[in-house]
Amino acid sequence: MFNWFRNFDGSPGMPARAFLTARNPVSNFVPNLFGPSNLANANRRPGDRWSPEASYTFGDWVTFDIPVSTAPGAPTVTRSFICLQPHHPLSPYPHYSSGPQLPITAGGVVNSAYWEMMPWVSHPTKTSVNTASFGQLWVAYCNVMSRFGFNDVPQMGNGTGIFGSLERSSPRFSFSPQKNFFLRGALAAVNTMDLRDSDDDVTSRTIVLTDYESVNPSQPAGREGPQYLVTVYGTERQPYITEIYARSNPADATNAYVAVELHNPYPTPIKLTNWRLARVSRPAVTGFWSSPLTLEEVLTPAGWTSDLPAAADPPVVPPHGCIVLASSRQLPRGLPGDPAHQPVRLDRIDTVTGKPILYVVPHLLDALDHELLLLRPHRATGDLRPPPPDLINPLNDYNEGTALHPNLEQMVPVDSYDFYQPDGDDRGI
Repeated sequence: MFNWFRNFDGSPGMPARAFLTARNPVSNFVPNLFGPSNLANANRRPGDRWSPEASYTFGDWVTFDIPVSTAPGAPTVTRSFICLQPHHPLSPYPHYSSGPQLPITAGGVVNSAYWEMMPWVSHPTKTSVNTASFGQLWVAYCNVMSRFGFNDVPQMGNGTGIFGSLERSSPRFSFSPQKNFFLRGALAAVNTMDLRDSDDDVTSRTIVLTDYESVNPSQPAGREGPQYLVTVYGTERQPYITEIYARSNPADATNAYVAVELHNPYPTPIKLTNWRLARVSRPAVTGFWSSPLTLEEVLTPAGWTSDLPAAADPPVVPPHGCIVLASSRQLPRGLPGDPAHQPVRLDRIDTVTGKPILYVVPHLLDALDHELLLLRPHRATGDLRPPPPDLINPLNDYNEGTALHPNLEQMVPVDSYDFYQPDGDDRGI
């Protein structure tokens, strides 16, 4: 607790109270971390009036007058807004708006694709984890994680600690500590929303990650770092990949074999309606690798059926139990104690779900030398999201396609395993 407090929000003499709380009887205010250095005009101050000539990025605080009603000539009140998505009147960047973005739309609704209206007016206050919107939570978590301001990533020792790179080692790109700082705040926000709701639908938001040097076109060339369009997901009940077995030998392709165990740690069954398996290639390369990562579906039998009568529809992972996906009912030759190449003895029916334990997925062999991903729809029912955009939450827009033509990139990745082996030798993992 002390180290966390010292690293993120503590200062000498400050009581060790969490910044994220429903209400504090002593003081509901928090230090103002919205500095002016992220504004294109250095003379502007936090809380200044919104300007159509300024560039804005995540964390910028402006004030704007909004009408108290939709009636013509209604009086206005001043409210505070925090920028969620970067935009500039004359933006040279692909993810930036090409013009000014008012905090309020013509219909009097908050322009929630770019701005979030704060519950406070003149000074930042604590945020309720029980009622706050995604934008309010995102801003609040970044307040908690930073000591001095949005453009000041906390330093721990000689490094950036948890704000170091979240990406696996790759020459393709590496997020800066500031991008990882914003990313962790967004992840905390969507997971808070999933923890407090009563459903098993996955919350997601698509955001733009940028450095403060990136938003200002007046910065010298080379300081305008790249922007990334990133989708963050919350966590709901799901099965996990808990065991795998893989065997492959290019000289004996008939003996290749892959098996994956999916375990359900929860007390209720999980039905995998419209869940998908996919693979992605992550070859080891030297130098800059410009090829995009492409998801390819690992085809499953119709309805994920096995050869047992009880598997007439999608698999169900039993409570506190597991199912096994295998490329064949026949084990590979050469296993210790099983020279006779006997069938897998998992052909029983689970007593709770009435479903098989083993599901044969021949195309699991396609996962060899690739990373295997388990994907799910956002909705717990398995219904795929229809194409119309989410007008209430523009950052929540996605299209999962249809059951016959799923859009894998828009589904939720819940677990993965990397089968890539550079040697190509016969192996059992």
